[in-house]
Amino acid sequence: MGLGMSIGGMLTMMTITNNWFIMKRSIAVSVTMGSMGLSIVLGPFLMSMISRVGWRRSYLMIACITFVLGVVIPGLLLKNKPEDIGQVPDGPVSQKIEKSGLDERYKNLYKTPVDFTAKEALRTRSLWLLTIYGMLLFFCINALMPHTIAFLFDLGISRNTAAVASGVIMAVMSLSSLGIGFLGLRFKMRSLAVASALIGILGFATILIARSLPMVIAYCVILGIGFGINGIAMGNLVPDYFGRSEFPKIMGYTTPLFTIGSSLGAPIAGFIRDRTGSYIPAFEVCLAMLFIGLLCISFAAPPVHPSLKEKVAAEKLEPELVP
Repeated sequence: MGLGMSIGGMLTMMTITNNWFIMKRSIAVSVTMGSMGLSIVLGPFLMSMISRVGWRRSYLMIACITFVLGVVIPGLLLKNKPEDIGQVPDGPVSQKIEKSGLDERYKNLYKTPVDFTAKEALRTRSLWLLTIYGMLLFFCINALMPHTIAFLFDLGISRNTAAVASGVIMAVMSLSSLGIGFLGLRFKMRSLAVASALIGILGFATILIARSLPMVIAYCVILGIGFGINGIAMGNLVPDYFGRSEFPKIMGYTTPLFTIGSSLGAPIAGFIRDRTGSYIPAFEVCLAMLFIGLLCISFAAPPVHPSLKEKVAAEKLEPELVP
């Protein structure tokens, strides 16, 4: 299952989305990633099926549905690139901008003028700052999400209420993911990523003082917004900075680091809880990590392609040469 999900999962979806959309990439990414919020519905649906027909038949039905929706329909209808059928990314929008210059609506958007190769991208400071930021953020997400209900039990919150509260994070993440795509057409994506880091810091700070259900709902909403914004921002920054030509290769080198970071979050948080009797020290570690991540994303400026560095240097010197 891990092999199948790695081959046909998030990276595949993001690659195809980036191939088809450039100027309106933020909306496309927000729709595709926001659709994962449907998992909120699928969980109870699957449990209902298991109670009715048993887990074996339920999993067989899920396998059939996955085969139709994930293999047959994409195989018949999905195209890897618009160029494969004589089109261009963003369709008429792209042609309009090419003829008349950058549209006023997209004046705040940054898109690299020259695509980076994977080797060129790996030599930039920006890619590693984005990678470190992603590792730290996914560590914090996975330190919180699997332990949310257990943490709420520690606060004395009932089982049913804890289940509802934990679902609030996923619901808000899904809604904020859909909304942030439209903001991405007006504001720089790095600015939105910085905002998501600040919101995440506020959310974890709220966890440290949460002692009642209203405070729990507050941190669930705050973190849901921050995590939702971040998912869209990270899905846009790499292709915006380095282009779409070798996006799969670039992500192929960095995704294992994201995976390592995220996989450590849950066991380390559990270990701290077992040793100290509280989740608070673990969340304090997450808060410190988010501060480091905020610094990383703040300094992760768009890189200059090697072929353009001489031109940029000449433009900076030109005013000095004018008498």
